[in-house]
Amino acid sequence: LTYGRPYLKGRSLDTLAPAGKVYRTGADEATTLKTDQALKIGTLDVPAGTYTLYTLPGKPWQLIVNKQTGQWGTVYQ
Repeated sequence: LTYGRPYLKGRSLDTLAPAGKVYRTGADEATTLKTDQALKIGTLDVPAGTYTLYTLPGKPWQLIVNKQTGQWGTVYQ
């Protein structure tokens, strides 16, 4: 897992990651998950490989596991 810790820098979490809007999990480059084994995350089966993680803030927050890697900023495709 490659993760850049975001800092609030005086902002609220609701401002940084507003509910209902896809959030690039982490700071700078999106968080990367690399696994050499298949994983089960909740009800999601994740084959071995490299993925970018996003979240959808809300109640509850939702995890998005994206096959596209190398994203920067808040772009989600």
